[in-house]
Amino acid sequence: MRVRPVLAWIPSHSDIPLNDKVDSLAKIAVRNLPPVQNNTIAFGTGKNMILKQAVLSWQLRWNRSTTGRSTHELIPNVDTKMIFPKNRCVSVSYVRLLLNDTTLKDHQHRLGLSVTKVYDCDQGIQDEYHFLFECCRHKEIRKQLIHVVQNTWSEAGLTGSPTWSVELLLMPSCLDIFTNKQCQVILSATFEFITKSGRRL
Repeated sequence: MRVRPVLAWIPSHSDIPLNDKVDSLAKIAVRNLPPVQNNTIAFGTGKNMILKQAVLSWQLRWNRSTTGRSTHELIPNVDTKMIFPKNRCVSVSYVRLLLNDTTLKDHQHRLGLSVTKVYDCDQGIQDEYHFLFECCRHKEIRKQLIHVVQNTWSEAGLTGSPTWSVELLLMPSCLDIFTNKQCQVILSATFEFITKSGRRL
């Protein structure tokens, strides 16, 4: 059986009641609008405005994220200027320390790749703090690192002794107590320590 198509009648614009009146009122309303000012901005200004908005959105997402909290403690601001070592292996180790994802026993145990968190030196859990401040295997090279940080602390006009922390060695700029040059000195000493430790973190 053949079905014949049903042709639907679609009213024209003028067949719909009050359409002409609505059009007329719309045209009058457009004519009565205040003139729009054509404000132009320089390319550089527009770029800076977009960049500022992007950073604000990125910061909000970083603050609200439920992951990467260890890294957030070290780098709370997304626009923080980073300094990396020239040596690629040391740079990778440094970034992995920032990400709290290294070959240290504490991290490996968390991933199920090690049966214990305790290091072979039997001086406690092998985490970033243990590696940087406690492990007896790095005692000699640590002396130079501590010496550089203490001198930088004094040059910054700070009294007493530094509060030794992972943040102090990995992200001194976030403490807001050192100049950029002083931060570079501390980071260079940290990079040297990682190099001399022989560890590929």
